[in-house]
Amino acid sequence: MAAEIAQDRTIRLPGAGTPTVTSADLFGCGREVVIRHGDEVYRLRLTNSNKLILIK
Repeated sequence: MAAEIAQDRTIRLPGAGTPTVTSADLFGCGREVVIRHGDEVYRLRLTNSNKLILIK
Protein backbone atom coordinates (compact mmCIF):
# COMPACT_ATOMS: atom_id res chain seq x y z
CA MET A 1 0.00 0.00 0.00
CA ALA A 2 1.53 3.36 -1.02
CA ALA A 3 1.73 6.53 1.06
CA GLU A 4 -1.03 9.06 0.45
CA ILE A 5 -0.15 12.75 0.06
CA ALA A 6 -2.90 14.99 1.44
CA GLN A 7 -3.73 18.39 -0.03
CA ASP A 8 -1.93 20.10 2.87
CA ARG A 9 1.26 18.29 1.69
CA THR A 10 1.49 16.02 4.72
CA ILE A 11 2.26 12.41 3.95
CA ARG A 12 0.02 9.85 5.58
CA LEU A 13 1.61 6.43 5.78
CA PRO A 14 -0.68 3.40 5.92
CA GLY A 15 -1.27 2.40 9.54
CA ALA A 16 0.58 5.43 10.92
CA GLY A 17 -1.27 7.86 13.15
CA THR A 18 1.27 10.70 13.01
CA PRO A 19 1.28 13.02 9.98
CA THR A 20 4.71 13.26 8.32
CA VAL A 21 6.19 16.22 6.44
CA THR A 22 9.39 15.90 4.43
CA SER A 23 12.24 18.28 5.18
CA ALA A 24 12.29 19.20 1.48
CA ASP A 25 8.70 20.45 1.81
CA LEU A 26 9.56 22.35 4.99
CA PHE A 27 12.71 24.05 3.76
CA GLY A 28 11.94 24.38 0.06
CA CYS A 29 15.17 25.75 -1.40
CA GLY A 30 16.18 27.46 1.88
CA ARG A 31 18.07 26.23 4.93
CA GLU A 32 15.92 27.69 7.72
CA VAL A 33 12.25 27.90 8.69
CA VAL A 34 10.58 29.88 11.46
CA ILE A 35 8.08 28.03 13.63
CA ARG A 36 5.59 29.94 15.76
CA HIS A 37 4.34 27.99 18.76
CA GLY A 38 1.95 30.05 20.88
CA ASP A 39 3.86 33.20 21.84
CA GLU A 40 7.26 31.60 21.15
CA VAL A 41 9.29 31.72 17.93
CA TYR A 42 11.70 28.92 17.00
CA ARG A 43 14.10 28.54 14.09
CA LEU A 44 14.69 25.15 12.51
CA ARG A 45 17.99 25.12 10.63
CA LEU A 46 19.58 22.64 8.28
CA THR A 47 23.33 22.40 8.94
CA ASN A 48 26.11 21.88 6.42
CA SER A 49 26.33 18.26 7.59
CA ASN A 50 22.61 17.81 6.79
CA LYS A 51 21.46 17.73 10.42
CA LEU A 52 18.62 19.68 12.01
CA ILE A 53 19.01 22.24 14.80
CA LEU A 54 16.02 23.76 16.62
CA ILE A 55 16.79 27.15 18.20
CA LYS A 56 14.51 29.07 20.54
